Amino acid sequence: MQKLAGILLSLLLGVQVAFGQEFRHQASLPPVATDGFYKIAVTPAVAAWVKNNLADIRLYDSARREVPYLLEREQPVQTRQLFRAYEIVQKTSVPGGNTTLVLRNPGRSKINNISLLLKNTNVRKKASLSGSNDARTWYGLEDQYDLYSLYSRAATVRVNLLNFPLSDYEYYQLIINDSTSAPLNILSAGYYDTFSESGKYTAVPDVQFSQTDSAELKQTFIFFRNPVPVFADKLQLEITGPVYYWREATLYAAQFRKKRRRKTYKTYEPVATFRLQSDQENAFTLNNFKSDDFYLVVNNQDSPPLRIKNIQFYFRNTYLIAPLQKGQAYHLAFGNEAVSPPHYDLAYFKDSISAALPIITPTRLRALAAPDEKKTATIFKDKNIIWAAILLVIGLLGFMTYRLLQETGKKPQ
Repeated sequence: MQKLAGILLSLLLGVQVAFGQEFRHQASLPPVATDGFYKIAVTPAVAAWVKNNLADIRLYDSARREVPYLLEREQPVQTRQLFRAYEIVQKTSVPGGNTTLVLRNPGRSKINNISLLLKNTNVRKKASLSGSNDARTWYGLEDQYDLYSLYSRAATVRVNLLNFPLSDYEYYQLIINDSTSAPLNILSAGYYDTFSESGKYTAVPDVQFSQTDSAELKQTFIFFRNPVPVFADKLQLEITGPVYYWREATLYAAQFRKKRRRKTYKTYEPVATFRLQSDQENAFTLNNFKSDDFYLVVNNQDSPPLRIKNIQFYFRNTYLIAPLQKGQAYHLAFGNEAVSPPHYDLAYFKDSISAALPIITPTRLRALAAPDEKKTATIFKDKNIIWAAILLVIGLLGFMTYRLLQETGKKPQ
């Protein structure tokens, strides 16, 4: 019975190993000088071997302990707010009287609010605002500002917004009544400027292409050659002629489908369609594009083919934010279709981590297993055999339990 139990245990462990698929690629990280958080760049070379959702990346230390990280990706378009301070032309304070603040709006841009950056206070103030184009003759804008609750519970300063009718004066004068309490500590005055910024990308290297023009089909076929799969978020074409063009283009990628009898066949399906125009930059966003077999078709209709000088794919800058220690050797493991995205406690403390972190780049990327090793490994790589083994283990365990109960019942009381 003990021998049979040992056989069952070995069989069960074999099944577990079969399910625990290994990562197929690894990259080393350079040593860090000090303890702290770092941004680990996910380069196009690493991205070539990860899943489309980047879920199969793991970070390990020298003892092969998994290190938590936060995944950060540049957005295609990011909206940011910047506080832009106005020039303070005059700032005077008369004890028991008024504080006078004169600001300059040099471009005479149209504004309807001013933000005051104040040191925390819990006093109540009355204030008025006027405007001028020469800083001598003033015209009223607001005369009943009621300033109160001028403090923040999370910081030592607070931004207080003063709204007023839309105007374009060059100068604005704020008068604060200090007759009942000490003056406010005004650090600066300005406005929040909202602007959009394009995300940052890294060029995917070593993607070559060849162009074939078909007069019969009235199409141009562009075939790509790349040593590794391409994970790209943007595609940009450099076209030198003709002078004027307006063409529809479609990007096709290989897809593998299964028929009813489980036979796999390859087909090319459209993954992106866009328009090439002579009056704009021909750069296009791709949605989760990753392929090692793809081509581009341009519909020329009756126009001459395009002269394409260069085609470049780009990967959106992606980072792993992780705490690293001096003296430890770290590496990334990736390339495992079976794993799910990790869930770390670190995600709940994202706001506590500085945005300005040093960046390190993985080196010495290497494959841990041959791409077709899966086909020539043990019998436990076949899912049908794995499930048959599991059922066999369950059956044998049931038989052992039955025999054990019988033997126990035969023992003398």
